[in-house]
Amino acid sequence: MLAKFLTDDSLNDIILKGTDGVEVPANRFLLSARSDVFHSMLLGKFQEASLPIVELGFSGSVLMAVVEYALTDNVQTLNSKKSKEFEVATEQLDLVVPLTEAAPYFNLAGLGELVLEYLETTIEKEPGMSFALLQICKLTGNSVPVVLSDKAKKWVRTTPAEAVSA
Repeated sequence: MLAKFLTDDSLNDIILKGTDGVEVPANRFLLSARSDVFHSMLLGKFQEASLPIVELGFSGSVLMAVVEYALTDNVQTLNSKKSKEFEVATEQLDLVVPLTEAAPYFNLAGLGELVLEYLETTIEKEPGMSFALLQICKLTGNSVPVVLSDKAKKWVRTTPAEAVSA
């Protein structure tokens, strides 16, 4: 039922603006109900509580995934890849890695678990992607949760031939 907030902008009262300029409509009360970080930011004494547009340090696609998860406990982008033959592109990992940063930032533990489950399934089906994941983790730097970079290293070590050929 809450997924209607994703398609009906008249239900939303705030815009989350990504670092890439992409604007994501959202409802401050629903976000606040799901995340104490959003609650403090959007309903507390922070400047963002009175702004119609809130700029956040994540891309628009990451913010859209965060809003979608907050409303549905799911991120359709991750599920759609599970049901098809795996031709996982590096661009998909470019969304997933920042989601591992956004989950703890917004205190959405379930989102972090969903992303790790997606990555485990992806690497199991396409072991060569472990090297691409490790590279993205290194390029992203210290903001990537240690558990993700540790898993990427483990996957590269367990399938070195596939990782090198990728």
